[in-house]
Amino acid sequence: MAEPGSAAAALEPAVVDAMEALAAVIAARDDGGAAALEARTLLGWLHWYRYVAIGGELTGGKSAAGHRKAAIEMFLPIFVSPATISEPLAAAGSGVAGSLLTEFPEQLLPELATAAVEIGTRLLSDAVETQDADESVVAVRLWRRIVTATPVDDAERAGSLANLGVALQQQYAHSDATADLDEAIQIGREAAAACPDDDANRARILANLAHGLESRFRRFERTSDVDEEVRVRAAAVDAIEADDPERAMFVSDLATAFHARFEHAEAPADLDEAIRINRCALEAALDDDPERVLFLSNLAAMLRIRFARRDEAADLDEAIRAARDTTAAAGPHDPDRALPVGSGRRLELPLRAHRFDR
Repeated sequence: MAEPGSAAAALEPAVVDAMEALAAVIAARDDGGAAALEARTLLGWLHWYRYVAIGGELTGGKSAAGHRKAAIEMFLPIFVSPATISEPLAAAGSGVAGSLLTEFPEQLLPELATAAVEIGTRLLSDAVETQDADESVVAVRLWRRIVTATPVDDAERAGSLANLGVALQQQYAHSDATADLDEAIQIGREAAAACPDDDANRARILANLAHGLESRFRRFERTSDVDEEVRVRAAAVDAIEADDPERAMFVSDLATAFHARFEHAEAPADLDEAIRINRCALEAALDDDPERVLFLSNLAAMLRIRFARRDEAADLDEAIRAARDTTAAAGPHDPDRALPVGSGRRLELPLRAHRFDR
């Protein structure tokens, strides 16, 4: 007989009966309630202990790999459950305080994080679509758990950090709490730092960081925020592929950042750069791009501002042409035909539904 408390004890015949009883509880009442989650927890640990005990041998009809997979299947609903994600995530034996339902085998945490990505992305998408404050809170907690369980050197950590930053920005939209926005920006910086230069998602990770900086600048008007936003948006433009259909919007957002800094500090060079870059956005935009109206409207507004300062006829002429093109492109009943200078982009949600391709 195996020593009590050892992994080998999970191979005792009586354990098979216990596992079958737990499986019956789950099958009868897998509703996410406390009883079902606790049954999943116990069954998950039994599968894990059997995996540890048997190594590569076959027992009870399952290989060691089968028990590991079954453990993950049992633990995943607990890992992502709204009933548990407000509690500390703990690896068993780590010394971190956790409850029965929030302790998992340390070796499985990265795999649980990977398995939770699609669920977390779906939850974040729903939170944005419904604009539900409670869903935003749950999304933040789940993505925080995913990040915590993802190793620091994991190639996919940047994407999970970025999604946590997005969730925090979404939470800030409801809470108006500066701490949420500050954390979103810090997490966004970490995501950008962790993301390789050649990663296909780098431009969008940078755009989300820039959005957070823009939000904070609008609230507090700190020069450091708009300066960083300009740098980050410029890096996003450098990162996005030349043939990406959204490239024109990224370029337009950079122009808008320069314009915001001009309005703040009134440096003529920023207005000149905003106009130049906005022209580039128009050149990059397809003829049928629905955002073309925004680019034209922004250009017309910027040119009118410069004409008022410099009284150069060329600016007025170009502003009139851009305004006419705006009207023609928008149509008489388009609610956006008289847009102020602004960005058409908000958050990139979600970044992905699965791990990045490598």
